[in-house]
Amino acid sequence: MKPYIIALILVLGCLAFLAFNLGDLGLMKGDENYYFSSARRMITDGDWITPRYHHHIRFEKPVLYYWVVVLFLKLFGTSWAAARMTSVLFGTLTVLLTYLMGLRFFAKKPAFLSAIILATSFLFFQYARLTVIDITFLFLVTFSFYLFIKGDAEDKRSIIFLSSIPLGLSVMAKGPIGVAIFLMTVLIYVIRSKRYRALIGPQFIFGAFVVLLISLPWPYAMFKLHGREYLNHLWEIEAVDKVAGSMLNIGEIKALPLYIIKHLGYYIPVVIFSFAPWSLFLPFGIFKKLKVNKDNNRLFILSWFWTVFIFFSLVSFKHTHYMLLLSVPLAMIMANFFSGKRAANVIAVITMVVYLSLAGFIMPALDDGAMKAFSLKLASEITMDQEVGIASREFNLKKLGVHLNNLITMPYESSGDDFAQYKQRARADKLLPFLESDERVFCLITKKDYINTVPEDLRKRLYILETNPVWKKFKLKSALPVILEADWKSLKEEAYLISNRRQ
Repeated sequence: MKPYIIALILVLGCLAFLAFNLGDLGLMKGDENYYFSSARRMITDGDWITPRYHHHIRFEKPVLYYWVVVLFLKLFGTSWAAARMTSVLFGTLTVLLTYLMGLRFFAKKPAFLSAIILATSFLFFQYARLTVIDITFLFLVTFSFYLFIKGDAEDKRSIIFLSSIPLGLSVMAKGPIGVAIFLMTVLIYVIRSKRYRALIGPQFIFGAFVVLLISLPWPYAMFKLHGREYLNHLWEIEAVDKVAGSMLNIGEIKALPLYIIKHLGYYIPVVIFSFAPWSLFLPFGIFKKLKVNKDNNRLFILSWFWTVFIFFSLVSFKHTHYMLLLSVPLAMIMANFFSGKRAANVIAVITMVVYLSLAGFIMPALDDGAMKAFSLKLASEITMDQEVGIASREFNLKKLGVHLNNLITMPYESSGDDFAQYKQRARADKLLPFLESDERVFCLITKKDYINTVPEDLRKRLYILETNPVWKKFKLKSALPVILEADWKSLKEEAYLISNRRQ
């Protein structure tokens, strides 16, 4: 089969695979509401420079991804499905790039396997369906690497120069971290392969100019609009807190075994679980020699993989989604491992495990009936000056806010606030004073927490407005016996919407 036909099948199949049931709010995770709400605010206010989440200016991330979400909301309407299509599209393009890079590095079969493995890896699949910046950022960095390796292989400096365009856009999406990963990987690759001519010439000087030309206008515009407030954020948050705070304490190196376990060993289980089921075979894949067209290709894949892994291991800030940046070389390493004679049988088994995993981890999240029901009840009871608390970890405060927001006809009230002041989280030490408030308040709590946390005398004075079953949150070791015994009913428990007053 022709490569372009395979590429078309991959694109269409990946779009359908990632876009399934995309608008369901049960999928909500992390900072989705920040990007979605800020993009809607841009549309209503007409301010395309300053991202705002309600009354608060969001200095945390550059503006590019907000613009992408706005574009999709304009094209497909203001909905979660439209906003999430940003990640579906760029996730699909990343899968396509993986296939194209695989064709350059391997034969047709491992190239195709690389794309399939990436698309069905759990962490990639999860983030490619969310309104968060990480998949778009991954695409831009991967595109930069693709252009560099293509230019290097064909000895065309103009193509190497073009890699600076997606690299500059990556700065506009998530800051300079993509540039750092790109430069470190390229430098290690060039030194190990002794292909110094890739660095000789004006392409990197002009490329640096292009990166600055793309990435500097927005910060300058923000400085002109917000002055010292923006500069203070850059210095205090980005420079001092994040950069200085990310440096490891050199004194820890004295206790070398503890240092290795704490930092260098942190992402080992993260990679194994986040890229399941393929990563279960990663130890074998790493030690199997990569069957590539040229030795330089092997060096590039390994340089990319280990640069990302070691760099983020040495940074004190640890987040699972950082490992997305090594998902493409990891997919290639695993494709190399599975490209033997019995690969077809193995792929069939692994794919079945993938779908079983999706059924176990994704489908329960789609059952968001309790949150929807509680939100409808709240909408009929609450007024703008009343608070809603969260007392059990089975509930997500951001998701509750999304449900309440969606009940409003317009994206925002004139004040820019949410439908309710639901930001109050009633933690254990604050729960009782919260419920004994002079004002009317509401609280979401599981039956177990209600009985164990709220004294009986106070329970007699509270009102249960609504009851619904919710999925329990527990650790894998406690859930495993239940899963093995297929005792699915025990995975749910009763939850209450309570209030300290009837009206």
